[in-house]
Amino acid sequence: RLTPLARGKYLMFSAPDGIFLSDVLKELTLFLNTHADAGAVCAKFYNENGTFHNRYKKFLSLFSIVFGGQLYIGKHWAGKFYHRMLKLKEEPQQPVLIDQCPHLAFLCRREALHFPDVVDPNIASAACDYDMCKGVYERGYKIYLVPSAKIVHFRGVASGLWESDIAKERHILGTLHYFKKHHPWKFYPLKLIMVIDEFVLLMRNRTKR
Repeated sequence: RLTPLARGKYLMFSAPDGIFLSDVLKELTLFLNTHADAGAVCAKFYNENGTFHNRYKKFLSLFSIVFGGQLYIGKHWAGKFYHRMLKLKEEPQQPVLIDQCPHLAFLCRREALHFPDVVDPNIASAACDYDMCKGVYERGYKIYLVPSAKIVHFRGVASGLWESDIAKERHILGTLHYFKKHHPWKFYPLKLIMVIDEFVLLMRNRTKR
């Protein structure tokens, strides 16, 4: 809600579950200053044990939601295999184009964002990351991962603040609003798929009892 009050050339988005390992702001700002096509840049993520944390994914699609591990009916089919296909193939050592990433260290040009609602209030959870990144590309800009900007991501800290049922509801509603906004003709098929998925999960839980 405070984002529209910012008056800077660039806007920085961060989260409480990340620790900067380098001068992240300097590295990201330098890249934006020297690459006019870049609408946003992000840092390179690491796990707590120092390994590369690959959280850079392609934009959402019906196929990726079903087979990318987001739904119960996909997790036990090709979910794990396809989930790997959605990410970067290897750890980048040079700046590389990406579709989407979590906003742990995300620096954007003002012109690449939608004001006054930079963060769509109808799109919550992880879907808001997809929505903002989608908007950057729709405004004619690109998004880069800058490896010299490094950050440790403590997974589950931010999402763990929500109860599981609330987090699930936010995720489902946010994803539906994302599709209604960017892919309206896919909205109703997705809604039907999600209803079927919840029914299958309900039947599974009843059978276990």
